[in-house]
Amino acid sequence: MEGPRPTLDQYRVCYHLCRMITGYYQPIVLVSYDQRIDRLYILAGQDLQVLIYPNGDWRIIR
Repeated sequence: MEGPRPTLDQYRVCYHLCRMITGYYQPIVLVSYDQRIDRLYILAGQDLQVLIYPNGDWRIIR
């Protein structure tokens, strides 16, 4: 059974952000999709956390 998947906008933004983050020599520790809230989550470096919304908007969280 296949559940919800990230949107194309989320994929594009995730790719762009991961390229930017690694360009600053920060490792990508985790990329995860939360089906409950329909958001992609990126954990990078020691404390950088990013949420990507279904429409492609994103924000840094703590």
